[in-house]
Amino acid sequence: MPTRSLRLRLAATAALGLLAVCVPACGYSATVRNLSEKTVVAEIKHDRFLADTSTRGARRLQPGDETTMGPFKIDPLEPIYLRIRIEGDVFGGWQEERLEPGDNSFVIEDGTLQSWEAVSIRRE
Repeated sequence: MPTRSLRLRLAATAALGLLAVCVPACGYSATVRNLSEKTVVAEIKHDRFLADTSTRGARRLQPGDETTMGPFKIDPLEPIYLRIRIEGDVFGGWQEERLEPGDNSFVIEDGTLQSWEAVSIRRE
């Protein structure tokens, strides 16, 4: 008869195996439309656990442009973001939205006086 500690280890191993099967890498993609009056840079950033953050893709979008980035296969526990900023604005910070598994759609718009930003990201 197995001891209690052996049974607990077997149960934990089975649970981890089940988790590995149930949580495979997810596919992420982002379609971005630039409806602002400014040229922007859009990039996909992947924050990886125990490793350096990586850029998965970057695009330059002029007013009226649309692009799709991805699909990317990423562990669902590792965050992946769409980041944008105005091209050439070295003092402007990045604005970001976290991607959800599957197809994501965003619109870049001119900012408002209330937002204090030159452009903003809106999820469609």
